[in-house]
Amino acid sequence: MGWDASGPRDPAARGIDDGLFVSNALTAIQAGYCVSPARIAAAGFSNGGGLVGYLACVLASRIGAFAAVEAHPGEQDGPAKGQRGAGRRDDEGTGGR
Repeated sequence: MGWDASGPRDPAARGIDDGLFVSNALTAIQAGYCVSPARIAAAGFSNGGGLVGYLACVLASRIGAFAAVEAHPGEQDGPAKGQRGAGRRDDEGTGGR
């Protein structure tokens, strides 16, 4: 089992919303600790990088930076689409160079 990079509206996701899960985790952590959103970062490799791309769309106001490595951004959809949000870096590798 994994997560679906197209988000919870995709039938393949079977209603699972990883963006909501991460948001709820952040809420729980921030309720108990003094954590600035500017100091929170999300990073992922391959499929996890796709998740980071999704989080950059749906949680841009809650996470300060995003780094996706060897990930295909896909068709991300969310409030941050077309808007200036948090910092994001995508690396697709060097082809062995």
